[in-house]
Amino acid sequence: MFCITTTAPTYPKDLLRLADPPLRLYTRGSLDILRQRPRIGVVGSRRMSDYGKRVLETFIPYLVSYGCCIVSGLAFGVDVTAHTLTLDSSGITIAVLGSGIELITPRAHEHIGQKIEKTGLIISETPGRTPAGKYTFPARNRIIAALSDILIVVEGTRASGSLITADFMLQLGKDIYAVPGNIDAPLAQGPNFLIAHGAQPLLSVDDLAATLGFDKHPEHQVLSDVSAEELAVLTLLAEHPTSVDDLCVRCTLPTHVVSATLTALELKGVITRSSTGLISKR
Repeated sequence: MFCITTTAPTYPKDLLRLADPPLRLYTRGSLDILRQRPRIGVVGSRRMSDYGKRVLETFIPYLVSYGCCIVSGLAFGVDVTAHTLTLDSSGITIAVLGSGIELITPRAHEHIGQKIEKTGLIISETPGRTPAGKYTFPARNRIIAALSDILIVVEGTRASGSLITADFMLQLGKDIYAVPGNIDAPLAQGPNFLIAHGAQPLLSVDDLAATLGFDKHPEHQVLSDVSAEELAVLTLLAEHPTSVDDLCVRCTLPTHVVSATLTALELKGVITRSSTGLISKR
């Protein structure tokens, strides 16, 4: 465990761009992680939906495969899922706490924190077991924004703390990506609002590839980790473009499974839909 001040050579220079940078940072893990680039902030609702989980399951392994460091807040929902998927993909992740450096909040995530400490980094601007409070999470969000090169907002209501993080990104002049959702879904209100006000819609891995300078279609990476359902759909699409109804009949999968599978494949950037609704493999 370390405590570093603004004058220390190991203090992240990115934080000095903040109007009120933390005077001290308390850390657990390897400070060398702070040199890793690019760093991608991933934030969203504590009440993540199945759709949000599928989005993360698509994008996190992709980002990790290119050496990205994932930055999040270790809260319920999107945060802990982003950290866990990064660890499961043998990637590097930074957790920024709203509590003291020795107190993982929520306590249920203590075991995830221990894993992050071994291979990544945990950061807090408060010492010891200082409990999280009303103002500590917004303060935490400014650190996530400062450390991140780009931010991905997965889900959240208009009152979500994710929008606070996005506001700090705007102040720092950094790129924000938001995952669009159903206009009737409460958890889509935050991302849809951000898109309406200038954030980039995150529709597939191609969007991130352009910003980060990655190959658009690393076929060997995207297709090396497909589910049985995805493989079945891709096999049929290799023959000719087809409709959702036809896919349901030919692959004998329930409609909701086919729909979820197509969403995952679209996010991976390996299929496309025509204006007439036909689906084809890229």
